[in-house]
Amino acid sequence: MKTNVRKMLLVFVLALVTVFTFAGAGSAENEPEIPALETDRSTDVIIREAGEVKWFSFVPEQSGIYRFEANGDYDNKAAVYTELNGEPIAENDDRFSTSTSEENERSNFQLDVALEAEQTYYFAAQMCYDDTVGDFTVQISYLRRAIQSVTVLQDPRLTYYDGYDTDSEVSWSGACVEVTYTDGSTG
Repeated sequence: MKTNVRKMLLVFVLALVTVFTFAGAGSAENEPEIPALETDRSTDVIIREAGEVKWFSFVPEQSGIYRFEANGDYDNKAAVYTELNGEPIAENDDRFSTSTSEENERSNFQLDVALEAEQTYYFAAQMCYDDTVGDFTVQISYLRRAIQSVTVLQDPRLTYYDGYDTDSEVSWSGACVEVTYTDGSTG
């Protein structure tokens, strides 16, 4: 009798393990795979269904200003999020360009945004118009450190040259400032 109870208990435990294993595998399959962007590496985006949005994740190694941009023949747009179901912290649908090929430059997005090191960000890329399908490439690049504050150490309006107060005509060439960056460094 004890042997039968042990066998039944073993079968029950194995059944529970199997159920939980498949339940976990099923929920992982339902979660969308979000490819990670790498700095300075182009990634192809293929939109095959009207209104389709392609998601990407990115974890910057250092804090600073990053540029997320697209290149291609179709008008597209982008947004950046700190949470998948959250509100965008930045959005853009057109590149600001002084290039001579303005037609191509204007139809692609360019989004410059301050990102913090080691935080996960999500980027959504899609066509500007829900009925458009096509291909384009996206890329993220580090631009520079982000500025937290600027402190004026010497105001040029209070600088005296040859005994004359230059307060009436401001010349910023005499300004001395200290810049504090979001990474804590100064310059």
